[in-house]
Amino acid sequence: MATKTVKLEKEEYQDMLDYMERMRETIEVLSSRKTIKKLEKAINRIESGEYFTKKDMVF
Repeated sequence: MATKTVKLEKEEYQDMLDYMERMRETIEVLSSRKTIKKLEKAINRIESGEYFTKKDMVF
């Protein structure tokens, strides 16, 4: 089986590492039980109609 080599510019490699780190952080946050509970509560409020429209908000 032949192996394939991919060549990347150093900047492109750094960008890829940064992107993977942000993905890891996002997964970590979304996997948090605390975050999941907050999302569930927010979804329940939205589904029950408990939210403001732009017209309801005062700036």
